[in-house]
Amino acid sequence: MKNKKWYQRPFLWLFLTVLVYIPTEMWMKLPRAEVDKFFEEAPTLIEEKILVKYPEDLTIKVDKGKVELNKNLPYCLVVEETEGEKTGIIFDKNPRAEDLRKAENEYSNLCKTVGMVGEDYVVFPDDKGIKVEEIPTEISVEINKEQLNMWVEKYLPMVKKWGFLAYQTIPFLLVPVVMMALLITNFWYGLVLVLMGKLLKIKDLTSGVAYKISLLIFTFWTAFKWLVGIIIEQTNGKTVSLSPFVFFDTILITAIGLFLIKNEIVEVGEKKEKEPEAKQ
Repeated sequence: MKNKKWYQRPFLWLFLTVLVYIPTEMWMKLPRAEVDKFFEEAPTLIEEKILVKYPEDLTIKVDKGKVELNKNLPYCLVVEETEGEKTGIIFDKNPRAEDLRKAENEYSNLCKTVGMVGEDYVVFPDDKGIKVEEIPTEISVEINKEQLNMWVEKYLPMVKKWGFLAYQTIPFLLVPVVMMALLITNFWYGLVLVLMGKLLKIKDLTSGVAYKISLLIFTFWTAFKWLVGIIIEQTNGKTVSLSPFVFFDTILITAIGLFLIKNEIVEVGEKKEKEPEAKQ
């Protein structure tokens, strides 16, 4: 069995490129120091944004999807207060979804409404407008200030632990996804190369061979663009595209592929070994 030459292993080169590219790119965009800082500041942020603002005497009870409060309805749970203007979530027996669309509604004297909770449903804005969702009957929970503090103390260390693990592993989990996307993209480059080969009457250039040659060039070109992009971004703080127009990559990969084939730098067919001459 013949050993494969370096250019006959495009899938290996692609795998190594993506394996280096994805983790490096993600860790450069989101350094470990920033992740550490986020988790260090998380308890303070939770305290300031949630725990401090949650009333000491408020208890929200959800029993099989039914919401009850130990306060008279309607009630506004304030989530933000700026210059005397309160913004919060309205709890009422049957709040109307259309009220969330109005700048002025029946709850305006309580606070500016950003969401509403009814007896067994919630109303909130999303990208498509206002959404109403029923609270699943499987949910039964009691929320108060003491319970929130307990949850933070119990689950924040777990979130921190799994967060660091995700930070280390997610880039590698993305490797096969990115590889698949690049392999699919290369079908186009392989198709163009094989069509140009037919026009130039290059023998033995099958679609499979063209795909591998274009994949090899595509991989090295991608790696080159990535490295140059990092250098430029680190030195000038700018992001520069090395593909000046839409089909630049296609033209470049096809031209290099034809050059390699024409000059026999890569082999497109089986070379026939010369038969030994018979001795006289």
